[in-house]
Amino acid sequence: MVICGLLTIATLFSANNSTRAQYPPSSMGYNIDIIVGSSTSLSVTGGTATISGIDPFFIFTGTSWLEDENGVRLGKDQSSYPVSGVGTKTYYLYTRDGYAPNPTYSLPIPVPFATPPTFTYTATAGTGGTISPSGSVVINQGANQTFTATPDTGKEVNQWFVNGSVVQNGGNTYTVSNVQANGTINVTFKDVIVTPTTYTYTATAGTGGTISPSGSVVINQGANQTFTATPNTGKEVDQWTVNGSVVQNGGNTYTVSNVQANGTINVTFKDVPVIPTTYTYTATAGTGGTISPSGSVVINQGANRTFTATPNTGKEVDQWTVNGSVVQNGGNTYTVSNVQANGTINVTFKDVPVIPATFTYTATAGTGGTISPSGSVVINQGANRTFTATPNTGKEVDQWTVNGSVVQNGGNTYTVSNVQANGTIHVTFKDITVIPATFTVTFNTDGGTPTPAPQTVTAGEKATKPATDPTKDGYVFIGWFNGTTEWNFSTMTVNTNLTLTAKWDVGTAIEPVATPEVKVWSSGGILTIESESATIRSVGIYSISGNQLYKADFNDSYVTISGLPKGILMIMVETETGAIIKKIII
Repeated sequence: MVICGLLTIATLFSANNSTRAQYPPSSMGYNIDIIVGSSTSLSVTGGTATISGIDPFFIFTGTSWLEDENGVRLGKDQSSYPVSGVGTKTYYLYTRDGYAPNPTYSLPIPVPFATPPTFTYTATAGTGGTISPSGSVVINQGANQTFTATPDTGKEVNQWFVNGSVVQNGGNTYTVSNVQANGTINVTFKDVIVTPTTYTYTATAGTGGTISPSGSVVINQGANQTFTATPNTGKEVDQWTVNGSVVQNGGNTYTVSNVQANGTINVTFKDVPVIPTTYTYTATAGTGGTISPSGSVVINQGANRTFTATPNTGKEVDQWTVNGSVVQNGGNTYTVSNVQANGTINVTFKDVPVIPATFTYTATAGTGGTISPSGSVVINQGANRTFTATPNTGKEVDQWTVNGSVVQNGGNTYTVSNVQANGTIHVTFKDITVIPATFTVTFNTDGGTPTPAPQTVTAGEKATKPATDPTKDGYVFIGWFNGTTEWNFSTMTVNTNLTLTAKWDVGTAIEPVATPEVKVWSSGGILTIESESATIRSVGIYSISGNQLYKADFNDSYVTISGLPKGILMIMVETETGAIIKKIII
């Protein structure tokens, strides 16, 4: 900052245009002398205001000091004071007479300051994050400006460029210092390199073939690996076993999925079974019925095969012929034996010469519905007849009775079979019992333990939060989620079958220790942390994705969180015996 001009204190006393000012007026009984010689002046150079030429008597008998326009005292009984500013600021020279301790006099001294020049930095960010401030950033000459990079999820800062030159590798902030010209600043990002956990599967094959890959096979955590078996000539795959348990019969490949531990895989082989010689019989039926099996029927050499005829109503089997010759009259089945060649089989039908007698069933329904057919129903001897009940609204079938005996509970139809006499059929009804719908809530720990038991929940009711949160090495349990939504067991109701999945945080996991209970609560932008029997050393706050938002030694009982993003965060509290992590919502 530069202060312009030279001010002479004596010229400010225009009331008597003298070099000696008195305040209050002498009529009040006393004077405070501000002795200002003709050479008294206030000069400003390099940010320092220097007062010169004050009468030595005043300095000996009184007190002087300089204040700025905000009432901040810059010094006492000095001849030089530090000053700074932009534009015009007014300073006050105060004096107090050593012989009159109460009155004071202030001498206003306006001091103009030159407005410093400014420069513009153009701030940009590459793909994968943002920079703040961005765009055209105005900076005073000689000032410093800090820029902050915020990488996207899975990204980190690569390099910072100032005026096209690399000035820093990595780091989320960079400060340009003592700015003397316009310039540019750019930050680039790169992928965060994650080294996956790996496991080893030992792959072996039994006698009769090989497995590929074989031996010790390294697989990334959570990945899948396909193994291929190659049987020797005359062999085929028998079974695949994983960790000693049979997982598949046959098949030349098997894939282990979502690998989470070391394991073993083994494939065994067996002889390929000999396929016997086969022959084909063509099976057909004449008008009036069907044959089963029909069409081209494959039969092993030397085997037997039974064919079944099903006559239509009013028909019966007439003859069976094999290779054009009659082999049997009547009968609903015929078996060809010790087949040694292709052949044909045919069955024919004829009318059944029977005139059946008829019987009458009296059909009635109780209160609450109807029966059809109803009343006197004629049925042929040996025939079947189906009766249908139609309940009224809010009713359902209770019982069916035939000839006074209960034959069926419930069901809207009943069939009397092979009728051989007159009879009665009656159906009764009852109120429908409404059974409320229930749904199943299951829990997927995504590799954590223990897995909570499934819950059966009545529609519209709430599921019960498992008493114990699952744990998983290298992760911190965040909560139970339905898709991307965290499940609130206190407010959310179940109206369908659903699976709640454990969500884990990677990168801020800390092994829990047996520390005393740490209490954490927030109010009005303040996060209060207390422990009755442990000394809290430091506090860190992280986003769900693991980004550190705050980290400091713990000297007070609270942390100001008004500047942190809203939502679910993780707080890590370190004590002399270890650390714990808690979830907070702000």
